[in-house]
Amino acid sequence: MVNSSSININKSTAKVFDILSTHPYICAFIVCLFVHFFTFAQEELIPGNTMLIGSALLTSAGIATVLKKNKKGQIPFITAIFYSLAIICAIFVFNSCFIPGRRGVWIILVCFAAMILCGIYFKKYITRRELTDRFISLIILGAGFLTKLMYIFYTDMYTRQNDVGAFTGTPDDAGHFGYIEYLMYNHHLPDFDVRTRWQFYHPPLHHTISAVWIYINQNIFGLDFNSSRESLQILSLFYTMAIIISAYKIMRHFKLSGVSLYAPLAVISFYPAFTFFSGALNNDPLATALTAGACLAAIKWYESQKMNDIIRLAFCIGLGMMSKLSAALIAFTVAFLFLNVFISHFKKKWKKLFIQYIYFGAICIPLALWYQIRNHFRFGVPITYVQELGKDSDQYIGNIGFWERVKNFSAYQFKGIFQHWAYRDENGILTGDNEMNPLICILKNSILGEGNNETSFRIGEHISSIMTFFFIVNLIIAAAAIVFMIVICFRKTTANAVMKAFFIFFHIIMIANFYQMAADYPFVCTMNFRYITLTVITGALFCGLFLQSLQKSSKSVKKTANVISLTLSVLFSVCAIWEITAMCFPK
Repeated sequence: MVNSSSININKSTAKVFDILSTHPYICAFIVCLFVHFFTFAQEELIPGNTMLIGSALLTSAGIATVLKKNKKGQIPFITAIFYSLAIICAIFVFNSCFIPGRRGVWIILVCFAAMILCGIYFKKYITRRELTDRFISLIILGAGFLTKLMYIFYTDMYTRQNDVGAFTGTPDDAGHFGYIEYLMYNHHLPDFDVRTRWQFYHPPLHHTISAVWIYINQNIFGLDFNSSRESLQILSLFYTMAIIISAYKIMRHFKLSGVSLYAPLAVISFYPAFTFFSGALNNDPLATALTAGACLAAIKWYESQKMNDIIRLAFCIGLGMMSKLSAALIAFTVAFLFLNVFISHFKKKWKKLFIQYIYFGAICIPLALWYQIRNHFRFGVPITYVQELGKDSDQYIGNIGFWERVKNFSAYQFKGIFQHWAYRDENGILTGDNEMNPLICILKNSILGEGNNETSFRIGEHISSIMTFFFIVNLIIAAAAIVFMIVICFRKTTANAVMKAFFIFFHIIMIANFYQMAADYPFVCTMNFRYITLTVITGALFCGLFLQSLQKSSKSVKKTANVISLTLSVLFSVCAIWEITAMCFPK
């Protein structure tokens, strides 16, 4: 006989997951706001009352559980009192171990324990496969979130950044930080030729949001100068989680389930490039998040051809390009999708589709290009203008031919697992060598970061050996993704031929654009994985589709594939967590 209370709890559990799956971006933003108000995104800024509140919640939850068991007659009253006192003492001792400097670690451990306890509680009432997939996916996403939280707690606003400059409290500086402060203090767009100041050529969406965020935190919530600016990492944390949520929704759209969902999702959730994004304060995280959202909106529109889906797509692409013009790469793939749908449904829907395309253009084009058009007519700035370093830069590699760089896989490039950079010694003499092969460069900095080396880690021994193992695991997964991308073209899956072509085309465009940049702008910093981070999602999707296609194979084949994929994803996740922990753990 089925217990009616269990049925009710199971329905309640389903409702919880329904809310999370229906409004995941809103839920993620709310969580990030909680993190902001209780931690301000930095170890040094975590208030003492955060630990008190956390301790009170843990103590209350523990005592409530004990008293509930006593009420049900599972334990006697005296034992319940003893357990309650033990919980209070344990939390008191636990708190005393985390002095200032390690409060962030305390918060991570408390959140991880709460996540595990909630998982154990909900697991008892999950009976449907759909709920199981949501539950395990939520655990993976939650653990990835905590890894990113660890990273931003112990990474300040000047560490591992790109082109940000410095916050000086004046509107006259360059870089992304200078751009943000210019908007914040002047309340208008640059009224000069943007080519004269570093990074001001970028569209202003990211910088405007950041300026408003700083203003609110400094003038309404009363944060000081540094704290209000450090808290910008909360925005980057949300943008990064939005990328991963979009990846999850894309995989669920193609009905990936079980191992074919968990293994690729774990790789995406823990991928170090996304963790570095959570602390990045330039415009890359926001532009990438909107581009990932555009991918999701595009495949939803392809299935429905509804006006609200194409409007959502238009806003994602338009706002993505208002963050960074390179978000336009997704537009080429979307154009392919538009053409395919128009030809396929020409007889029945050509008027409806034509009207939708007009709405799309009317929304997307002005959002995407208004800033470039403004600068072109006012100051003569080319629409596709990109600032670059001078040939006198230490990282200039234009003296080596592009094709020579592409085909050079000489052994000396692998003498160190970290990315090579030439540097000037104490006498000002240029020493060492620069990374030159684009493929080798992104394979390194995709998981190890651009400027990291052995000295970047705070704890642990045998760093190079562990990171070399991580590099090999990542290389195996990346190679498998390329192979599976080809194999899936000839296999029947839940993704039809058009959807396969859509993601393969997008993957190829990103890689081709990356190599074009490496040719046009021959500097080491150009060969950065941050320009093609969404290849992680396209590659992971095809890994998932391949695993899904094997589920109807023989039992031995299916079991072998599941074991190998789970082993690789677990090894990758453990290495990624270890890397961030070793890089950030307080001394």
